[in-house]
Amino acid sequence: MSRGRLVLAALLAFLVLDLLVVVVTGSTSLVPGLSPVGPAAFAVRTAAAGALLAVLWRRDRARVALVLLLFLPLLVQFQVAGRRLSGDGVMYYVYVRSLVKDADIDFTNEYTHYELIGRGDLSVPTKTGLRRSIFAVGPGLVSIPFFLFGEAVGRVEGWMGRAVDLSGYGPEHVNASAQRRDPDSLLAFVTKLVGRYREAPELGWE
Repeated sequence: MSRGRLVLAALLAFLVLDLLVVVVTGSTSLVPGLSPVGPAAFAVRTAAAGALLAVLWRRDRARVALVLLLFLPLLVQFQVAGRRLSGDGVMYYVYVRSLVKDADIDFTNEYTHYELIGRGDLSVPTKTGLRRSIFAVGPGLVSIPFFLFGEAVGRVEGWMGRAVDLSGYGPEHVNASAQRRDPDSLLAFVTKLVGRYREAPELGWE
């Protein structure tokens, strides 16, 4: 790879990292003075990443078209209008938040926060007298590293003097945990790119 392509690849890596931080925090950029990042600024960053990919993958027009016409618009939609937790995702997230933040499996405060405390199927106590869950713990356990990443990002923000919600209900924790489950998330997008490159490395950065 030539020096010019290395520079472009480095810029792309920085843009992807910046997009990840924006997605996790909700609006914070790695670049000082450019926060908060609104929908238009996020779209500009995404377009810049697409332009760099188009240059690096210029020999593979089909792949470039797929990224520019499908994956990148989905990424913008995820950030601007997508919901981070909904449906079953909330039920798995209560495991994550309770285990990491409260060091227990008492879901009373989580159910109260998400206004589920009065739901009939969740009101029947377990043998321990705690609130029950009708969902398996497995997906929640897999999401713990993402939750901890959100915790780390939040603590760095706090160290920088920004107001951060570290309760486990703030955007840092919720957005980071949602990365694993949402098919339109930035993590899913980057994973797809890496997968395509591994499938056909000869079409990669040349």
